[in-house]
Amino acid sequence: MIALSYYLSGQIELRICTPERPLSNMGALSYKSYWKDQILNALKSNEKFKNANHDITAREISEYTKIQIEDVILTMSSLNLIKYYRGSYIIK
Repeated sequence: MIALSYYLSGQIELRICTPERPLSNMGALSYKSYWKDQILNALKSNEKFKNANHDITAREISEYTKIQIEDVILTMSSLNLIKYYRGSYIIK
């Protein structure tokens, strides 16, 4: 259901989206798991990210995955994959 809602919003409506808040404990766990999978798959499989000669920003990941930037930052922070540098969140 989560993947379907992101597909409809991101691919059909071309919108970056987030779930309605507040989330239940189980809802939060489900979304965090989905976000983690999508972000890690994007970093692993997208040529733009795989062969980046520049720092990858949370905004770029958000635009690619259609996951709201705050959710990208939350997920990346929980995985210790993000750094705040000169006013931007950067993935190293």
